[in-house]
Amino acid sequence: MPVRKTTSAVTVLGLAAFALVGCAAAPETPAACGRADGASTALDSVSVEGDFLAGTPTIEAPSHFHSTGVQYRDQVEGTGTIVTSAAQPVALSVDFVNPATKESVALNPGPAMTIESWQDILPGLADALQCAAEGSRVIAALGENGINEEFGAQLPSYIATDGSDLGLGDVITVIDVNRVYLSAADGSLVYNAGSGMPSVVRDGDGVPGVTIPNSSAPAKQKTETLIKGDGEKIADGDTVTVHYTSVDWKNSSVTSSTWDTGTPASATLDQLPSGFEKALTGATVGSQVVTVVPEAGGTATVSVIDVLGIDKP
Repeated sequence: MPVRKTTSAVTVLGLAAFALVGCAAAPETPAACGRADGASTALDSVSVEGDFLAGTPTIEAPSHFHSTGVQYRDQVEGTGTIVTSAAQPVALSVDFVNPATKESVALNPGPAMTIESWQDILPGLADALQCAAEGSRVIAALGENGINEEFGAQLPSYIATDGSDLGLGDVITVIDVNRVYLSAADGSLVYNAGSGMPSVVRDGDGVPGVTIPNSSAPAKQKTETLIKGDGEKIADGDTVTVHYTSVDWKNSSVTSSTWDTGTPASATLDQLPSGFEKALTGATVGSQVVTVVPEAGGTATVSVIDVLGIDKP
């Protein structure tokens, strides 16, 4: 009988960026994006049915398997948003399988992590998910260097309980791509004629920079839509995934930024920082807003917020 076990992951922040290649802008399918089937003959015979967390899955795999590099195939090809950038947040279920014993261990971190954030744990993940779609189940062999050696040293205690010598190249990895979010606001620019608000510029990846005007901070919260997304509107109770940068009005210093950590915030509106709920009420996915929240002492916090996606209750 296969054994189901669960462990948790610690998000590693501040990792070096790396790019997924071969993807066109806004592709509609994995094939249009350029996803190639990286399966070997051995992976063609691997299949997994069922949910690792809901119950013991049915696993079929060759008893002897080894891969030196990254190989993959889509057992199920999703129809949702495509992974086009390592900066995109994704919600994954990742399960490691011993093909000889069918024992498995599930790795399930928080609801949204960028693929960059996985690099220290699973450096082979970017290749396995290049141009994959939301809703896919990817059967992968990450190879001898595709799983962090220190992290991988823990796996035998979970999936080689028969005492067998299990190497990282022997492990089969099952990746359920549960959600794929935008990497940055992608809507249409909005012209704002008002004065006294901070100006915002963006680099090629959409990361914002803020310039504070040489004037006093507003006495009441003020919000402007800079980019209007064409996605779904945020509703009460939704979990919102956002990137944001917050800057102190008085000294122009960045006080917090999810862009710096590489991991966006995912929460209901009332759980986000002060002023976000009012600023984002009615906003749509793909939008970017700037909001100024007054604080004591005549200063204020300026936040530029990108709406990357929402999840219903």
